Amino acid sequence: MFHPHRWKPLGSVIPIPEMGSSGSIMEAGVAEPAHKRWYKTARWQRLRARQLASEPLCAMCHPRVTSATVCDHKEPHRGDEVKFWTGPFQSLCASCHNSDKQRIEKGGKPRPRIGPDGWPESE
Repeated sequence: MFHPHRWKPLGSVIPIPEMGSSGSIMEAGVAEPAHKRWYKTARWQRLRARQLASEPLCAMCHPRVTSATVCDHKEPHRGDEVKFWTGPFQSLCASCHNSDKQRIEKGGKPRPRIGPDGWPESE
């Protein structure tokens, strides 16, 4: 039988963890790394806009014509502030940045490029 006087709201018994901006649960007291905050600055937004204006097409989709939406660091900066701000940079579409580029940085090989005929292109 249900006893309403025994029921307590979840937050009063179990502490509810704080949610990060990405929707993931953050550990209490763990600050966001500095290089993650750099992406939110006006300086980065200007740099990104200049890069995408100078190279509007994805560098990895060539010869397919795909609009770039991501200003990517060609070499991982790994939190190095000088590398973060000075590059070198390349323009990528979100698909290439979130799949092939991440795979390459982790030591893997990129997907084979598919030609207009539907067959993989030779490198």
